[in-house]
Amino acid sequence: MVKNVVDVVFGGLTYWSFGYGLSFGDGVYSNAIVGWGKFFFNPVRNVDSPRYEGWAYANFLFQLSFATTASTIVP
Repeated sequence: MVKNVVDVVFGGLTYWSFGYGLSFGDGVYSNAIVGWGKFFFNPVRNVDSPRYEGWAYANFLFQLSFATTASTIVP
């Protein structure tokens, strides 16, 4: 049980700092497989309009749930 909590905590911090940027980055070094940019997820900085901040948070949490679930399956 503790392993799963630790996986979610460290997985969440890692996904917040690097994972979202590698998945959805749109910088100059991005390609079809890996994105580059939008590191340290901040919806105020990452969306075009303030009315999309809620969508950005929902998308982040949705993707985070998949990333952390995958890490808890490994024994």
